[in-house]
Amino acid sequence: MPKGVYQRQHTSAESRFWPKVEKGGAGDCWEWTANKTPFGYGKIFGPDEMGRRRGLKAHRVSWNIHHGPIPLGRIVMHTCDNPGCVNPAHLRLGSYRDNNLDKAIKGRGTATQSPGNVRLVRLAHGLGASCYTISQALGVHKSAVYAMIVGKTYSYIKDHHNER
Repeated sequence: MPKGVYQRQHTSAESRFWPKVEKGGAGDCWEWTANKTPFGYGKIFGPDEMGRRRGLKAHRVSWNIHHGPIPLGRIVMHTCDNPGCVNPAHLRLGSYRDNNLDKAIKGRGTATQSPGNVRLVRLAHGLGASCYTISQALGVHKSAVYAMIVGKTYSYIKDHHNER
């Protein structure tokens, strides 16, 4: 390598993971102390499943460190309902359906959107926002946003200009 040329060393997400965790006891939440998403989930940069550098959710990295890869179609859920927790004893695999049911049982958000939100989702999409971007703002899966947009769900809610 020529003198003065710096080649960046790519470090694994795991090697950068532990310095950002405030570990408590086995039954306590292990709090993520670094960057967080607007919804409170820990965020760390590292290689995704394809080896590309991406922002990864810290609880998913914790699952990978302690249990291995997350199976396709599964998500990592918190049993403690603390999005900043990375304690593997507080994490479990589930589906989006499992997560929505868990939220409804615990009264921690609902799968129901107000008519105003549904109209805003459709308007935002019409103005060019992606399903993913809208889903992140609402805290729902992008497939739920798509279903609202195409009328698969909330078909009884009409846009204001269509109500006449």
